[in-house]
Amino acid sequence: MLRRGEVFFESAEELNDASEFRPRFILKGTTELWARLSQFILQEICLRSDFYELTTRDTFHALYKLGMHLGSLIKKSIGNRDLEIENLGTLFAELLSSLIDKKFTSLERRWLLDSSKNFIKRQLPRLLEDPLYVASFSRNPKNPTMLDHYADAEKGFVIILSAANETIGVYSPINILNGTRPLFDKNFGIEMEEIGVYKEERLQLKPVTYCRRPPKVNAFHH
Repeated sequence: MLRRGEVFFESAEELNDASEFRPRFILKGTTELWARLSQFILQEICLRSDFYELTTRDTFHALYKLGMHLGSLIKKSIGNRDLEIENLGTLFAELLSSLIDKKFTSLERRWLLDSSKNFIKRQLPRLLEDPLYVASFSRNPKNPTMLDHYADAEKGFVIILSAANETIGVYSPINILNGTRPLFDKNFGIEMEEIGVYKEERLQLKPVTYCRRPPKVNAFHH
């Protein structure tokens, strides 16, 4: 920071606490939402694989109907309870196994079960991740814990940041910062707001909120 005047923002994966900056994803939705999720999972594992090809209209139609029935079974199984996303794979494969019939070969049936569990475990959580980054500051420059832990047992020093209106100006060499800019519309002669992605922006500083457990987020509405 002294040499270059730079502050780095870190992703959740780079934080030193595995529970920080991470929500607890659950699934709670209507029968229609469960059906759409089931169809999405089945569609994705087919599109991502070289082994399984939807070569006929009948096969595609069977897979589509399979997703609808599977969504209804999942909704019936859990009702209005929350389902943690970590438990979806086992339930999905169990109910899928009960629906697979002679329209699919034995090899296709086994592939569908294995691929769906693998997709839910490895790919689905990645689709829910937000590309967010955070930089953390202390309100109190004389905090003894901060000086002890982050200043090498009080051998370091403190840099004080002046934040006007609780905001901090940031700059990126590429356009990655979402924001707004004033825009004058010549056709109507009025001031408007332009929404876009920019290299410079002022970000609002917000207090850190600590909870006993990560906040619960419904993945259907994320």
